[in-house]
Amino acid sequence: MLGSLCPLGRLDASSALGRVIVADGDDAGYATVRRLAAPDLWQVRYAADAPALRHELRSNGVLLAVVNLALIDDEIGEELIDRAGRGLRIVVLADEHSEDNERRARLLCPVAYAPRPEHLSTLRRVLADVLIAAGAGPKGGRT
Repeated sequence: MLGSLCPLGRLDASSALGRVIVADGDDAGYATVRRLAAPDLWQVRYAADAPALRHELRSNGVLLAVVNLALIDDEIGEELIDRAGRGLRIVVLADEHSEDNERRARLLCPVAYAPRPEHLSTLRRVLADVLIAAGAGPKGGRT
């Protein structure tokens, strides 16, 4: 386990760097993100279905979306592409690898495509990079 990617210490709620959305029918990815993201700096939200994902995407401060391809319809896809153009980092999970899934994932301009079964190891590596790039790392803290 990589442990927390952010320095220890208490910060008030206004100090949070941002919100992370994990949208997947399987909550293993959510548990992984919660373990990696320091709660003082990251608010991690879970969306189990497309309506919950739509609601979370409309929230302010979303910096990272970890989304299962199965939950992405045309409306959500357009929202993700629009937000990616404005700085949202996207990790696309897939229940299985296929050329079609990879093609669909790439349309969303993700920072990573992580199909099962290796999705959790990919997710850990990508989250380390994304959370550090967004301003919190084990040495530098907030940037």
